[in-house]
Amino acid sequence: MASVAQDADVADKASDVEAPKDDWTFAELLRLLPALPRPDLRSQRGESFVGCSCVSVVVVGCVAGAHTGVQLMSPALGHIFPLWAPPLLLSLVYCEAVTALVCLAGLMFGDPGIIQRTPRTCLPVPPEVAGKLRAGERVDDMKGNIVGIESSYCVRCFVWRVQADHRALTKLSERACHFKGCPSGMGFHHCSVCQRCVVHFDHHCGFFGRCIAGRGFGGNLGYFKVIITMGHLGVLTAGVALLMGISQVNYGRWIVIGVMIYGGCICCCMTIMCCSWWCQSILMKVVSRW
Repeated sequence: MASVAQDADVADKASDVEAPKDDWTFAELLRLLPALPRPDLRSQRGESFVGCSCVSVVVVGCVAGAHTGVQLMSPALGHIFPLWAPPLLLSLVYCEAVTALVCLAGLMFGDPGIIQRTPRTCLPVPPEVAGKLRAGERVDDMKGNIVGIESSYCVRCFVWRVQADHRALTKLSERACHFKGCPSGMGFHHCSVCQRCVVHFDHHCGFFGRCIAGRGFGGNLGYFKVIITMGHLGVLTAGVALLMGISQVNYGRWIVIGVMIYGGCICCCMTIMCCSWWCQSILMKVVSRW
């Protein structure tokens, strides 16, 4: 009986040693976990510099082009245009420029949807990580994420990425977006440049040096969409102002006609390409069903 009792005590002690400690508090866990990986700041800053410089050049060029066109439409030069045309064009181009700069600031400093270390995302600790923490081993050299039921554990950020949260965020963002069914940002991803886990990851923009993530206009994807739209509208507004002004210069009408023909050809080519791509995608879907 004594030997049985001793064996039972030894087994209990062994089970106590082998059992992973999963009752850490969040503060204790933060002291044990390594710091978050450092982003590639050199790449981020270089990409951000290029993106901000290009946006600034486009904004200045659109505003300057609109002003040049308005000056050519001046009644002092003997040209007759509706009185509302020059102020309208200038108002449009300035609104587009301000909107683009505001979206640029939001893109640079806004949160794309980074998963932060919180008690909800860090606990419970997976047994693989808990074993290394108990043994005092390094955990920042682990390879491969830990996959659970409707969740995965990032071994670089050491956070849980729960699919239930992903679906809840999707519903909330879709309510705020009128364009439902947007295909962008379908899951979690750890960006190798920003070194963070992001919800609804779309892509890492090498032009702005930021992760682009969100559903509809959630995250910073809305800033990204709007800044691209404002770029197209700004070029269009400045182009209209310039064409209206150039049309009053000697031989300017022929220049305008040539530009319009060239633009029409480009639009036709793009329409044909889009139609062919659309037909090809439909054909591929039909073939895949067979």
